[in-house]
Amino acid sequence: MLYTDSKYDFLDRDNCIRFNGSAFERTYAVEMFIEENENSKTRISHKAFVKVLEVRNDAYLVSVVLWNFLINDREPDLILEQLAQKCRRPIENLEFLVNRKWQIIGLENHDLILESWQKTKKRVEQEYSGDIFDRYVSAQDQVIRNKQVLLEKLKKDVFLTQYFSPVYDSAFSNFAFSATENLKVLNLDYTVDVVFLLSDEKQHENLKILKTLDAKSPNLREMPIESYNSEYELDANSAIKSIRGKFANHGRKFSFNINQDNSAA
Repeated sequence: MLYTDSKYDFLDRDNCIRFNGSAFERTYAVEMFIEENENSKTRISHKAFVKVLEVRNDAYLVSVVLWNFLINDREPDLILEQLAQKCRRPIENLEFLVNRKWQIIGLENHDLILESWQKTKKRVEQEYSGDIFDRYVSAQDQVIRNKQVLLEKLKKDVFLTQYFSPVYDSAFSNFAFSATENLKVLNLDYTVDVVFLLSDEKQHENLKILKTLDAKSPNLREMPIESYNSEYELDANSAIKSIRGKFANHGRKFSFNINQDNSAA
């Protein structure tokens, strides 16, 4: 059924939201808040640039650049944080194959990442020493060398998990559809079943989609979660304008905001 209500005029005849990625590029400001308890709150922020490099019949080649990582609005000052930042740089420039649903299905520039990592590894080995350093770099090396392992790890990054979510070309039934999501929050891996629901609220030309846990999911029995939800706002071109989400479990809280950064345009 094709819904003609103005709140749902983003849907086509198949009850899907379509997206034309031709010449698409956006910059986003990303911020995450970690609350271990009432007295501990950490803010992590960075920028993300997304550009469609090529449109194919059934997929997009998409460039993603992640940069300007800050902890509480400052450059990392602890040695391990500085080491992590340096080891992250080879995987800040990424090229993904993304399907029409807007899900990452492949890593296309692994050779360049590996080449950059070899140079970075050589530099940090000259700068740092000790067992902790050796174990950290060795673990990074094992991940980066294996293309599939690296891809699966990248797909659990907060920005990449939330942004590359199947909001397009998924048929809504009664204004909702279900999906399975793999995410990493507060250093734990989760596989969750989620429901995407068209919001009753529509402001101006923008559509909102709510993503919540599927209460019937068997995964919740294996790995319980107190709460997890996200709200997507699409602009007039059906591009993702913002995503806001919250996660809570065992007294620990995590929240994030992803917003188009017009100042970078």
